[in-house]
Amino acid sequence: MLERSLEQTILIHLRANPGQRFTRSELVWRMKTCGFVDVTDRQVRKAIEDLRANHSDGPWICSSSEEPGYFWATTEGDIEAAQAEDLSRMQATGAKVENRRRLLQRLELERVEQGRLL
Repeated sequence: MLERSLEQTILIHLRANPGQRFTRSELVWRMKTCGFVDVTDRQVRKAIEDLRANHSDGPWICSSSEEPGYFWATTEGDIEAAQAEDLSRMQATGAKVENRRRLLQRLELERVEQGRLL
């Protein structure tokens, strides 16, 4: 019998249930029933992110902050909405990273100035 990876099993499951949302905890339970008895929430999250980033069918796996769960997109609109949300997240994260970078520069400058005063 050919064994499937966790990623392949998640992909098959989502593809077989287009439009149906599954929370990570539901996917963990479903993967356990498929033989991945020791699978964790973190492993499922990582598998989904790997699929989304690297698998040719990964872009069909969507989620949104409005409704919990991952789902196989059934329309181009689903994909566009997920793309818009991810782009918004990237921008917000970029702003946080930049603000933190400025703080670290300021702290470094303060340390240097204090060292000169000694």
